[in-house]
Amino acid sequence: MLKNIVFLFFCNFILSQNITITSNPQNSKVYFKDKLIGNTPLEVNLTQIGSYKLKHEGYKSIDFEIVPVKKNELSKALLLKELFFVKFEKNTFDFQLSAKFNDINNDKILIGFQNPIFDFTNEKVIGKINGKEKKLSSKDIHRIIGFTENLEERLFNSFDESYIIPFYFEKTKYFQDNSFLHSPKIIFVPKIKEMYFDLKGDLLRDYSGKVKSKINWELYNVDNLNSKLKEIETIIEFDRLENNYNLILHEIMFKSQLKLSENLDLLIELKKIEQDYLLNNIGDKIQLPLIQNNSNNGVLKIDNLSQNVVTIENEKGFGSGFFITKDGCILTNAHVVDSEDDNFVLYKNKKIAAKVLKINKSVDLALLKIEEVTDAFELCKEQFNISEEVFAIGTPIDKSLNKTITKGIISAKRKINVVDFIQTDVSINSGNSGGPLLNNKGQVIGINTMKISKENVSGLGFAIDINFALKMLNIN
Repeated sequence: MLKNIVFLFFCNFILSQNITITSNPQNSKVYFKDKLIGNTPLEVNLTQIGSYKLKHEGYKSIDFEIVPVKKNELSKALLLKELFFVKFEKNTFDFQLSAKFNDINNDKILIGFQNPIFDFTNEKVIGKINGKEKKLSSKDIHRIIGFTENLEERLFNSFDESYIIPFYFEKTKYFQDNSFLHSPKIIFVPKIKEMYFDLKGDLLRDYSGKVKSKINWELYNVDNLNSKLKEIETIIEFDRLENNYNLILHEIMFKSQLKLSENLDLLIELKKIEQDYLLNNIGDKIQLPLIQNNSNNGVLKIDNLSQNVVTIENEKGFGSGFFITKDGCILTNAHVVDSEDDNFVLYKNKKIAAKVLKINKSVDLALLKIEEVTDAFELCKEQFNISEEVFAIGTPIDKSLNKTITKGIISAKRKINVVDFIQTDVSINSGNSGGPLLNNKGQVIGINTMKISKENVSGLGFAIDINFALKMLNIN
C-alpha cells in the first residue's frame, strides 16, 4: 500500500482553514481515522489532523496523512514524503487513483527488474531549468533527475494490488546465488528513449513545469538475456507542481510502471512466456512404474509408511526424499541435491550412493535413484480439499530426527511464481525439504518445500503439488 504523507504549513493557510480533497475518479469515499466523512470533492478543515484513506470500487485505495509541520522540522518531515499519487494546486489536493487488478484467479507473476538505461548520449539535451538547457553530462544533473543505479524500493509501490510481484534483478548476483524457485522467469529491462523537462524554480522542491518521457520495456527470458522477447512502449507526460521532493527519474519510472501494472493484455502474454519457459525445462519423458489407484480406500497408519522416506546428504548438507517406485526412484527438491552426483541416501541403516536422473531447478524438483528394491508411496491423482488433514514426514533440523511425523491441515491452494503449491500449517523445518505431504490414506499429495519465516508468523508451510511435480519432471 502506498502511503502519501501530505505536510501542510499553518503559515500557508492563514486566509483559509479549509482544504479541498479531489480525486480521479471523482466520488471516491474519504475516511478519516477509519470513519467515512464524505465523498470527493470534499472540503476538510485543518483541525482534522491525522490519517486519511481514499477508496473507490475497482481502484487501489490510497492512505495519506495531513500533518502540521513547523519550519524548523521541515527537513526531518520531508524524509517521509511520497507524492507520486497527489497533485497540489492552491488549497486543493488532487489524488490520482489507479485501477485495481481483479485477482479472482490469483494470477500473480514474479518479475525481475533491471535498473533503467539511458538509451541516448550524454550530450543530448534532456530539458531546461529556468530557460537553461541541461544535458545528461551537465554538472550536478543527477541531483535533479536521480541516478539509474540506485532507484528506491518504494517505486515498486506502483505494482501494489496488481498482477506483478516486482524485485530488482542483478544478473551477476542471480547466477552466483540463485534460489531458483524464488527467482523470476521473466526480466524487464527499461530503456529511457526520450526525456525532456521544462522547469522553473530555485530548488528541487520548487521546480514546476512540463515533464515528458518515453520508456521502452524490453522483456527477456531469464535463461537467455541476449534474446529480446518483446518490447513495450510507455509515454509519460505530466505537470510537475511545487512542493515536490521527488527526483524526476523516480517520477517517470513510477508512472511508467503504473502503466505496465494496468495493462491486463500484458498479463496474458507474460503467462504464455512463463508456460513456454516451463515446457522448455521439463526435459525428456521418463516412464516409471508409479503406484496409483491403489485398492485401499481406508485410513492408513501413517507411521507404517515412514520407511518410504529417506534422508539425502551431500557436501551442501541434508534433506529429505521419498520413494515413488519399488526399484528405488526418489523424488525430492532440487535444492537438496548436489548436481555433481555426490549424493548419498540413508536407507535401512545403510549409506547408499544415489544417481541423479533428472533436475528441474526452475521449479526446485529432482529425481534420484538407488540400486535397491524398496517399497514406495502411492501418488494421489485426485483433487484435495481445503481443511483436509495432512501429514509431513522428514528429517527436520538434525539427521538424528529422521522420519519425524507432523500433522496439520491444508490451508489453501496457491500459485507462486508459476508453481502450484499446497499451503499448510504442518511444521516444515530445515531438513524437511523434499519429504512427502500425505493425506489420511497415506497417498502423496505434495513435496514439502518451504516455509515463510518471519517474526510473529507461524503455520505457513508450502508443498509443491505432486501432479504439478510429475508434469515438470515429465514423468509418466
